[in-house]
Amino acid sequence: AELAVTLPLGSYDDSYNINASAHAYTFSTYHTFTLMFSDKFSISSRNQFNYNTRIMGQLAKAGAFYNGNYTADYAVMPGMRVAAIGYFLSQLNQDTYDGSSSYYQQQGISDTREKVFGYGAGLAYFAKSGTLIELKTFLETASKNRAQGYRPTFRILVPLNH
Repeated sequence: AELAVTLPLGSYDDSYNINASAHAYTFSTYHTFTLMFSDKFSISSRNQFNYNTRIMGQLAKAGAFYNGNYTADYAVMPGMRVAAIGYFLSQLNQDTYDGSSSYYQQQGISDTREKVFGYGAGLAYFAKSGTLIELKTFLETASKNRAQGYRPTFRILVPLNH
């Protein structure tokens, strides 16, 4: 378990829709667990609750949200695991503007809360050197107020302490 604070240190420019920083502080609680049923089979979960402050210099504030990742994996051979995977994100309250959640309704947006559920499969290879090669594929469903689609992920993690 951990408590974390995300600081608005990245660059931010009001003239762009995409920025390196959200230009707000985020306070998060995070917990994770793994249940090892055998050397070959495990179930794990990572869960996070996030609270955002108002965007610096503005009156807008994103709502609080929960997100979680879930995995059930099985070792098919030494160093190789296959997994059923998923994630869920749900914004718990409306975005606000100048402290009012009805501001966006006045602009024709009835509900600002985001939601998405993704599920899929994963394949991970753990090399004897400690390197991890991982491929995951997700199909997103039940999306609300955000893009939805197919989300493949490929990662290579190389340890630096050999």
